Amino acid sequence: MSLSLLTVSGNVGKINDEGQTRDGYPIRSFNVARNEPVARNDGGTDWKTTWFVVTTMDEYVLEKIATLKPGDEVTVCGPFKMKEYNRQNGGTGFELQIRVASSGFFSLARPRKEKDEAGDQQTASTATKQTFDNMDEIPF
Repeated sequence: MSLSLLTVSGNVGKINDEGQTRDGYPIRSFNVARNEPVARNDGGTDWKTTWFVVTTMDEYVLEKIATLKPGDEVTVCGPFKMKEYNRQNGGTGFELQIRVASSGFFSLARPRKEKDEAGDQQTASTATKQTFDNMDEIPF
């Protein structure tokens, strides 16, 4: 048996309220938007947004979700499934759900300016680079 995993990097959208499983374990989800450029016939560029729903019960990831804000850049990895739903206009929609089961499959990079330990401002690219410097530690 093989397990298919999906890795997505994008920006946090809506952060849903914490819930509980039937067994009383905490569970939480948030939406991630992945924006990709699409070339137009006139040479211009449009942007296509694909939304993902990320769900977890992992204690470490639950703590990190509590610090998330819309617009934060995250990378998640986990098993996925396609869920069908009814749109308000009567059509059928689909959403891709990713279950993050371990802290090794979640990374957060703040896109806005933050202060580092020395109190200096750092840009989003610096924060992102620092987050991904330890790529050798990711278990995939």
